[in-house]
Parts: sequence; structure tokens; C-alpha cells
Amino acid sequence: MQPHPIPKFVAHRLNFRPGDERSLVEDNTLFLWRFRPEWSQLSRDSGYATLSRAELARIKNYPNPALGKRYAVARACLREILAGLTGLPASDLPLYEDREGRLRLDPLRSPLSIATVYAGAWVLVAVARANVGLAISMVTPAGSSLGSSFNDAAIADAQPLASHTHHTRQHVRRASLADAADKPLFDVTEGLLQDDSPSVVLDAHKDGVWHLLDLPMPGTMLASVAVACPVAAVHGFGWVSYEASALNAAKAPTRFRFAVR
Repeated sequence: MQPHPIPKFVAHRLNFRPGDERSLVEDNTLFLWRFRPEWSQLSRDSGYATLSRAELARIKNYPNPALGKRYAVARACLREILAGLTGLPASDLPLYEDREGRLRLDPLRSPLSIATVYAGAWVLVAVARANVGLAISMVTPAGSSLGSSFNDAAIADAQPLASHTHHTRQHVRRASLADAADKPLFDVTEGLLQDDSPSVVLDAHKDGVWHLLDLPMPGTMLASVAVACPVAAVHGFGWVSYEASALNAAKAPTRFRFAVR
């Protein structure tokens, strides 16, 4: 079997419409965006003009105005991103939420898979042709609460910070896989998720190949993206070049094979 490609993380200045030269035609390309939930790249008026009636109603139902604003900015920016990638008007994108609350594009009008996640002052968006999932959490010292983006749950065990980082990385990686998969595909042991490499390939035989990437994040934030194919190139909009050094320094993705139940 041929070796999987080494992913190259290319950092770009924040831009919601990257241009025709960077297309998602290739299956092994992952697009990422990282931005703050502020009306900076888009104006509030232009952003609100693209939102659906259901989205506008959802904003009003938030008990906290800050959370409503975060949702509005994230959804308007996502629509701007997808409009640039699909060629469809931002207000006419066929977005819907499935029974599990997962945001999707109508597959009859676009083959793209999308994932979004909130983490404090950041919004992350992932787009790929294969199924994609995101998860993020913040490592805190022993005895502190740990806010997370997966199931809005806290990891309870009080541990030293280094151990807690290791423990949190496992949960973030597992959560990104769960976010990407429509159903449980395989039994992932803790050993597979403990590997220190920022790039891990899981070969699940007939269930395909999954690529886990640890994303560069500030401070004690840990983020992971899972893609249902080997990833050759990652374009990160809103990152700077020095943040990508750890992932780009990896000589090759760690690869695991395991049997499916």
C-alpha cells in the first residue's frame, strides 16, 4: 500500500473568499477558517441580509445577547465562505440541520462537508469534500473547570496540567471523529489517540481512512479536525506562518491499522 501524504499546513491572512486558484476539487484538501465573532470582516447589515428567517429567529431566542451575536457572526461568515466556494449567493445557500443538529449543505447542490465549533473568543470552520469534524477544548490546571466544545461537558478528573493536556487531547481527537462520522464506524482505543504526533492516520479497512490533525491554537487551547480521507494540503485562513511549524515539522503522519468490530 502506498504511504499516505504528508499534510502541508499553509497559513493565510483571514479571507472569506480565497479565490479560484485554491479549489476544493481535490479530495485531499482541507480548508480551515479561524476568526473572532465580531463584525470586522463583514458589516452587520450585509451579514444579516444573508441570514434565513429561521436563523434570524434563532438569534432572538438566545437569552444572552453576546451568544446571539456570536451565532449571527459565525453563520453570516460561514455563508460568505460557502458562497465563495460554491458560486451560490450567500442568502441562497441550501443549509439545513439534520436530526442530530449537524449543519449540512444539500448534497444535490454541493458535495462539500462543513463543520463549525465555538471556543471562547474564536470560531472555527472546516470545509472539505470528505466528511469533516471539529472539536476544541481548553486545558486548565487541576481543580479548575474545563470548558469544552464537545457535548458541552467538562472533563472531571483533577490532574497535573501536563497529564491533563494529554487527557484532553484524547477527548478532543475522539470528539472530532464523532463530529465527522454519521454513525460509530470503529472502535478507537485510547492508545491510538494518545500518540504525540500532530498528524495521525487511522486505517479502518472497509470503513475507509481517517486523518486526525491537531490544529495550531493560542494558549492552552487544543483543537482537532478529523477528515474521512488522507489529507495532503491544509489551507488555514486566520493563522500565521509560525503557528504551522509543529504540523509542518512532522516527517510523516503516524499511521495505525485496526480491525473493525
